Amino acid sequence: MERVLMVMENVIVEVEDVPLAALDRSALVAALIDERNRVVFFSQAAERLWGLGRDEVLGRDAGLVLSPGLSSRGDTPSSGADLPGSGQTLAVKCRDGRQIGVFFSRSAIEIDGRLFHLLVALSPEGMPDGVMGRANRQLLMAIDHTDQPMLVFNAQRQIVHVNRAFTESFGYELGEVLGLEPMAVFPSPNVSAEDLARHRSLPWGRERFQTEMLVRRKNGSDFWVRISSSPFDGDEVDELNGYSVDVLADITEERQIRSLEHEVLEALTSSLSFEEVGNCLCRCIEAIAPGVIASVWRIAEGRIRPWAAPQFPPECSAAWDGVEIGEGVASCGTTAYRGEPVMVRDIASDALWASYKHLILPYGLRACWSYPVKRRDGSVAGTFAFYFREGGGPDSHLERIAEASVHLCALAIEREEDRQQMNRLVQLDTLTGLPNRSHLLRRIDELLVSATWGDIACFNLGLDRFKDINEALGHAEGDQVLVAMANRLQRHLRPGQFLSRSEGDLFVVVAPDCDVRSASLMAERLLQTVAEQIEVGGHALNLSASVGISLYPEGGQDRDALLANAKSAMYRVKRTGGGGYQFFIPEMNRALQDRLLLSAALKRAIAGDGLSLHYQPQVHTVSGELYGFEALARWHDDEFGDIPPTKFIGLAEETGQIEAIGRWALREACRQLAEWREGGAMVPTVSVNLSPINFHSRDLPEFVAGLLREFALPGASLTIEITESTMMALTPEMLDIVHGIRSLGVGLSVDDFGTGFSSLSNLINLPVTEVKIDRSFIDKCLEENRLQSLVAAVVGIGHSLDLTVVAEGVETREQRDLLGEYRCPVLQGYIFSRPMSPCEAIKWLFDWGGGGGGGGASLLEGCRRGLQGDSWWCREGGVRSWLKVFYPVLPRVLDALPFAVSWAAIPGAHIQYGNRAFDQLFGYPSGHFRTADQLIEEAYIHERQRKLLRRLWNDFALPGDASGPMSIPEIEVDILAGDGQIRTALHCGLILPEQRVAVAFYKDISDFKRDSRLLREYAFLDPLTKVANRRGLQEWWRNETSGGRQRRLAFLMVDLDGFKPINDTHGHDVGDAALCMVADRLKAVVRDTDLVCRLGGDEFGLAMVEVEGCGQMEAICERIVASLGEPMDIGGSSVRISASVGGCLYPDQAADKRELLQRADRALYRVKKAGKSGWGWWEPEQRKTARSLSEKSERE
Repeated sequence: MERVLMVMENVIVEVEDVPLAALDRSALVAALIDERNRVVFFSQAAERLWGLGRDEVLGRDAGLVLSPGLSSRGDTPSSGADLPGSGQTLAVKCRDGRQIGVFFSRSAIEIDGRLFHLLVALSPEGMPDGVMGRANRQLLMAIDHTDQPMLVFNAQRQIVHVNRAFTESFGYELGEVLGLEPMAVFPSPNVSAEDLARHRSLPWGRERFQTEMLVRRKNGSDFWVRISSSPFDGDEVDELNGYSVDVLADITEERQIRSLEHEVLEALTSSLSFEEVGNCLCRCIEAIAPGVIASVWRIAEGRIRPWAAPQFPPECSAAWDGVEIGEGVASCGTTAYRGEPVMVRDIASDALWASYKHLILPYGLRACWSYPVKRRDGSVAGTFAFYFREGGGPDSHLERIAEASVHLCALAIEREEDRQQMNRLVQLDTLTGLPNRSHLLRRIDELLVSATWGDIACFNLGLDRFKDINEALGHAEGDQVLVAMANRLQRHLRPGQFLSRSEGDLFVVVAPDCDVRSASLMAERLLQTVAEQIEVGGHALNLSASVGISLYPEGGQDRDALLANAKSAMYRVKRTGGGGYQFFIPEMNRALQDRLLLSAALKRAIAGDGLSLHYQPQVHTVSGELYGFEALARWHDDEFGDIPPTKFIGLAEETGQIEAIGRWALREACRQLAEWREGGAMVPTVSVNLSPINFHSRDLPEFVAGLLREFALPGASLTIEITESTMMALTPEMLDIVHGIRSLGVGLSVDDFGTGFSSLSNLINLPVTEVKIDRSFIDKCLEENRLQSLVAAVVGIGHSLDLTVVAEGVETREQRDLLGEYRCPVLQGYIFSRPMSPCEAIKWLFDWGGGGGGGGASLLEGCRRGLQGDSWWCREGGVRSWLKVFYPVLPRVLDALPFAVSWAAIPGAHIQYGNRAFDQLFGYPSGHFRTADQLIEEAYIHERQRKLLRRLWNDFALPGDASGPMSIPEIEVDILAGDGQIRTALHCGLILPEQRVAVAFYKDISDFKRDSRLLREYAFLDPLTKVANRRGLQEWWRNETSGGRQRRLAFLMVDLDGFKPINDTHGHDVGDAALCMVADRLKAVVRDTDLVCRLGGDEFGLAMVEVEGCGQMEAICERIVASLGEPMDIGGSSVRISASVGGCLYPDQAADKRELLQRADRALYRVKKAGKSGWGWWEPEQRKTARSLSEKSERE
């Protein structure tokens, strides 16, 4: 029960539960004066200010403490003329005769039915520092003079002070709320119990946070506030420690605007129409801004289009429909024209409304504020307006509503425009403006169900070799050709005929009432129309087309059949050279069906790893070493068998899948190269062919860069090949892409060089690193002298331009020798190998020794380098990658490895092989172990390890669906070797289902284990005294407190008094010896389960378990002091040491290790301060000082 001393009828009494209790404990100067001008309450802070005790003041006239001029009856603080909550500067009369001017807040307070006046000092700038700290005085001054409502709370969350802004906002005076808990006063009754509970659970007074709450004023009105609550930051002796302050901000209008935005955004995402969304916006605005009428217009093609104005009659909106915007077109028309807000305060007299005021004045409206609604590109999409029945100036709340509403209007208009655009896109081709395919399908359906028309002809028109236009001139010019052709075809159609662009360069014409003869004549007209010369981008083009025709019903019974059959006939014309037309016949359907099936199979192959890469080696002519591999795509399908690249690459180009194949090939080549390198096969480079289509993708350089990052490959390890024809047709955009790829360090090779008409300037100006002589020249170079001269010239150009020249198609020794004479650097062809699978490529590398290259030996050396050291073992998937690469030549590699390997046939685990490192690890001659059981029984020490290994190896059964290597987890095993040595090894394994073998790996880590054990010991021991160091103490504490154990522990901190003179007098050798003897004597005092540690310098610690209490510890402290006080004989020198000991118990006196050490240190400090050479224990009265020192240490 809270009590405070107070004078009632000249008797000092204790009054319970009055709000003055909060003031009495606070840092505020406060006094209570009754109606007879007597002081009846005097706070502790007031005693410090006046220098008078409350027993000297209570019951006395207020003139004792206030100057006579200010304490007379007419001017006393209790004067009835005082306004509630008013303030006045009063002269405070101190005991020492000084007078201090202090600004007091005055308010009335009722106690037991009697009216009193409360004085609280709010501007204590003249107070002495002893009354209140400078920072706190400044803080209270700031609180009182701020324009935002603020409340100050004590540690019990009771109100001890409010500022004037709070009184003005809420209507409560300080006396009415003093000592109250705010949650009992301020929340509106409309706040739900759930929200009220949430507010109560917030960390009031403990942490900084913000919250929003609906509150109620004294007059009963509700409003929203944002509360920013913060604790005061003070030290232990600060008067405001534990206090907190709340800053309030009225956010009622902000909440209204947020509610407006929420409701309109919800309407935008609903199924409401555009007009309904506009009406929703206007009504929401009118609900939060009484007296305002809202309207929104759209602006389309420079004219006003009414959108929503629910308070206006329909005829008013209709009068504005179609009015052209401009200067002087009322408010909204002018706003739309200027692109800026227009404020008209008097419609009747403003010149902007001169021609339009008759449309609005009859409705009693006198003023209008209009705002432009703009799209993201800055163009005006509409207007938003406020109308008023009375003229008025700008209003900040309405300005904020307008700002939010304009943004919402822009969202709604853009959403409506997007919807309309989508409707257009559903009907029309975006490039040409012709009806698109979906519109075409509906048109054919309408014709088929109508009995008006006779025969229906469907024409599929495809421009011949249009791909060449795109590649030579670029896609922008190609698009211009399509637009021009669409306009030309449209002009030549007759009424009733329908033209559509279905895809790419394909157009469809549907002609009703068209028989065979009419269709033939029309096809000829279409071909003539296309053949007319066309100019695009300064280029005069002569085009041709292929036309396929299907007639209803013979050429198809429904729309899909008609279109498909016309397309099939069109492609048949293209395959014969184009420039003609053909009617559909049933035989075409079967070929088309096969092509469609093959196309679908190719799509599945790309998505499902049905394609593969084979690799053909490229060899240095002189050294015979590997230069690199060219990656070549291969496809085998279960239904169609092996499909040659010439067939499926062409199909991919026709069906738009060639870019996907190119990107797949890049990824697969990089993955395979990384796998080879990770396994130790250092293949220098891999080259990949790309289609011209790939170079139209702006993100190709970033895609390649991502692959290099993903597979950790240098750019120089990858070469991209482009054909000579592609190089000739590079547009500026494509050239930027090529330069972007080259900037990654990736090589660029010109494939089939010599088959086109490229000039030397192309080679000079392009970032080319390599040219490849086409195989057609190599085939005949032995017979034709002209071709020999051409080959020699290309090689010479390559040398001059510092380009690598690769000759393709080398098949005979004579060709190789001739190219060697011409100094062609690199050769490729069947003389070395056909394209091979990755597995076959590794075998080839081991077997290849031509030209003195020593491929097998070189690769074996690469394997050794890649597998030396420990990094391979720890790398995830390292062994698996290595085995996957080198399994074809595994027996030739294993003996060169620095770790032990064996493999066994499964099932059965019969050991078939162990390498030299295996024999050395186990210490037995080769072939000693016949089965895994024998190995486990004879070599493994621990039964637990034997059981685990038996389960892993003997009981292993091959899973039926195994498709690749499976790992056996790594374990640590102890081995008794045949030579008597005990060794520790890391053991893991792989199951290779395809080969039906299990491979075991062993890494001898005996030396590592021994070194690790020694390092761990040294890490936790002091190197001089060989007792634990600080890390050793940390480890001991972790072990003793792990698992939630709560044993009583004690820590003694021992400091050697005056140890420095020993070093100065006898030398550091003697000092070090003395420290070692101290450690030995401390170990003799404690038990084996306890810990002695050196904390640093001449400071030691003793950590003990299962202690009984302070009594037991006091006896130990006495033994320590006595033992260390005995003389030490060191090297003929007699050394005497005294010690001070401080101790603390856990958990009795400390909550954790940090606090335990701090309090033991504090106890030691008190002993040393009292005279040293003794011991002391942590006592509760040390708590405050110790905590202060701890916090200071943390800050430092």
